[in-house]
Amino acid sequence: MAGTAFLAVGAFFVAASRGISKSSYGSNVGPAVFPTLLGIILMALSVIVIYAAVTAKGTGKPASGRNYKRLAALIGATIVYIAIFEPLGYVISTFLFLTFVFQLMERKNLVKSLLISAIFSVVVYAAYVVLLQGNLPPFPEFLTNLFARG
Repeated sequence: MAGTAFLAVGAFFVAASRGISKSSYGSNVGPAVFPTLLGIILMALSVIVIYAAVTAKGTGKPASGRNYKRLAALIGATIVYIAIFEPLGYVISTFLFLTFVFQLMERKNLVKSLLISAIFSVVVYAAYVVLLQGNLPPFPEFLTNLFARG
């Protein structure tokens, strides 16, 4: 069921991104590229989940206890991420979000979570801004101004 739901969400992302205007100030990449890519990736992953669910041999046992607290924390973290994205910039907000989510899912190794979050945030930022020539807020304005004054 989750695979089907996410397949529908991915299809919605792709369809809705077609309605976004083709030009963006100061960017060679149109604003529809990122939501379209996310939708395609989500759809591909959904197909994999559906295939795995269809071909899996069940044990006959119902799924044990659902973890609604973890789901609520994840939804809350996503809302906070959206709220802090512009004030803190992509790199810091994504780093904080990923670190929290990794620790929420598996609290074993904080150093590993910090390292993966940092590498992911910087690599995705660099790929989007340098390779695709898009625009993302890198760091908060107050931090940029602090280093610019030197």
